[in-house]
Amino acid sequence: MTNGEHTEPEKFKDIFERGIDPDVDDPTKIHVSHSLSGVRARRIADNQAHSEVPLEEADWPSLDEILGFRDRVRERLRGIYDAIASGEMALTRKTGRVLFMTFEHEAMHAETLLYMLAQSPLTRPPSAAALPDWQVLAARWAEEAEENRVLEIPAGEVAMGHHDLEADDASHPTAHGWEDHQFGWDNEHPEIVQSVKAFKVDSLPITNAQYLEYLRATRADMSKADALPASWQQVDGEWKVRSLYGPLDFDIAGQWPLMASKVEIDGFAKWKGGRLPTEAELRWLWESPDGPRPNGIRANTAFKNWHPVP
Repeated sequence: MTNGEHTEPEKFKDIFERGIDPDVDDPTKIHVSHSLSGVRARRIADNQAHSEVPLEEADWPSLDEILGFRDRVRERLRGIYDAIASGEMALTRKTGRVLFMTFEHEAMHAETLLYMLAQSPLTRPPSAAALPDWQVLAARWAEEAEENRVLEIPAGEVAMGHHDLEADDASHPTAHGWEDHQFGWDNEHPEIVQSVKAFKVDSLPITNAQYLEYLRATRADMSKADALPASWQQVDGEWKVRSLYGPLDFDIAGQWPLMASKVEIDGFAKWKGGRLPTEAELRWLWESPDGPRPNGIRANTAFKNWHPVP
């Protein structure tokens, strides 16, 4: 698509390829791609999972340089879409794969940035959106509140992943014949079918208020910041929930779904006498006739709100 040419300045790709994801079993390690080549592969062979970045502040590019680089990359990307729309460039399955990967990667960064902003004390409310009337919303949420129920999900089978072999892209040099194809990341291939035993699960997510109850019941030392979720903060001696609009009281955000680490929610689940569901159980929960999705429950997605909802 780009004939192997990088957007200038080319050195930026070495800075911005750096990943942040820790290995959940060994935080000293970093998740890296399985499809590596050249210098990047050699770096990993030398136990340098991350690319080298400037060590001195003066060596980092300026904000204007970064934004200019961003704009040039997006201009090239829009050029590819325009070339496909005009017929100048064929929409091969390989091209479709790269474009979809680019889109999904951008969405991942938007999601990451959103929770980073919610945790930063420097964040200001979005100027393009009206400030929520929290008291009105809290009253409505209290009126519409649902009681948590224990769902009994029957046994079943669930398909996980995709049949998406990248090597097969070459057999689709045009836009035809792969209209219904599902792209996936390398760890989502091939599709497998898993049997799920019958299980019971709460109908609603863990809330901030429930987790606060758990911390008090287990006599957690709430004076220590690391004893609390990163999505909370202490203000004048009281714990509040972080948001893009600043810290909020629990009478407003208490019924929001808890945002916490796996270790934190695992502790809560064990305290309740349960455990966290497996990936297959979660998938079957959403797809089974007794699950939330078939019953009309929808998620708070697509920027419907700049804040969680119960």
